[in-house]
Amino acid sequence: MSEPLVSIYITSYNQNEFIEDAIVSAVEQDYDNLEVVVSDDASTDGSQKIIRAISKKYSDCLRVSLQEENKGLTENHNRALMECQGELISNLDGDDILLPGKIRKQVEFMSDHNECNLVHHNTEVFDTYTGKVLYDWKDRFGAISGKVDNLVKYGNALCSVSVMVRRQAIPKGGFDNRMYRGADWYLWIQVAAKDGGKIGYIDEVLARYRRHNKNVTLNWTSKIENQFVTLALVETHYPDFISAVRRRRADLFLMLAVRQASKGYYRIALRSWFESNILTFPFLWRSFRLPLRELAFYVRSGRNLDDLAKSLISNK
Repeated sequence: MSEPLVSIYITSYNQNEFIEDAIVSAVEQDYDNLEVVVSDDASTDGSQKIIRAISKKYSDCLRVSLQEENKGLTENHNRALMECQGELISNLDGDDILLPGKIRKQVEFMSDHNECNLVHHNTEVFDTYTGKVLYDWKDRFGAISGKVDNLVKYGNALCSVSVMVRRQAIPKGGFDNRMYRGADWYLWIQVAAKDGGKIGYIDEVLARYRRHNKNVTLNWTSKIENQFVTLALVETHYPDFISAVRRRRADLFLMLAVRQASKGYYRIALRSWFESNILTFPFLWRSFRLPLRELAFYVRSGRNLDDLAKSLISNK
C-alpha cells in the first residue's frame, strides 16, 4: 500500500533568523511522499533571499511562493494552503521546528484512526535567545482529544505546529478571512467536526515552538477579539456546541477583565468579570478554571511567570 502524499505548508513574514531552520526541519523529515510549500508574505528583512537559496538545494520537494505585497497572516495561510496537494496537511510557522519522525508518526496515527480528521501532539516550548526549554505544551495547556466540543470549551489549546488534518475535511475557502489573526481555531473546529469526526492526540514531543518578542500569540487584544468572532460563528453553525461556547465565552470575559484591570479600567473590568459569572451560572465554580490552571502552572514552574502570562497582565 502506497504512502499518502503529505503537504507541509510554511508561512513566513520577516523571520530571517529562523526560516532556514524551519524549512530544513520540514524537507528532511523521514517520509518520502512529501511536498513542502513555502509562502512568504512580502518580507523586507532578507527572508526571501534565504528561501530562494534553500529552494535550489531542495528543488525536488520544495515549492516557494514569494509575494510582493503584504496581505496579512490569514491570507498568507490561505495562499499556502491552496497550494497543497496532499491527502494529509500539516502547517509550520516560519519560526518553529519539526522534530525527526513527526510526519511519519502522524501519518501512521491517521491511518489507524479513520474517525479522526485532526491529530496533534505534545510540543516543546523554548526561549529562542537562550535555548532554554520553558515547558511542554501539554503541561501548560493540557492535551485535548476526543469530542470536538472540548476544542470549543477550552479554547484554542492546540499548538499550531503540532496539527495535521485530512484535506477532504477542510472547508471550501480554507481559513475565514474575517479573522486577521487566530483563524486557525475556527478552521480546526470545522475540520474536526466534519462528518462527526474526533480529535486525535499523540503523547510525544514531535516539534519545537519558539518563544520570542515577535510572537503573535502575545497580542491579547487581537486574540480576544478574534476568539469572540470565532465563538459567534460556532454558535451560528454548530448548535450542538452552544454549552461549550458559553463556557469559553465566560473565559474570554474573565481574560478581558484582567486586561482592563491591568490598564487601570477597574469599573469596566468589574463589569466584564460579572458578565463572565453570568455565563457560568449556576456553575460559578467553573469561572475559577483558568485562574486555578495558571496558579498551578506558576507553582510548578518555580513561581516564574512566562511571557504569555506577563503579556496578559501588562498595561501595554
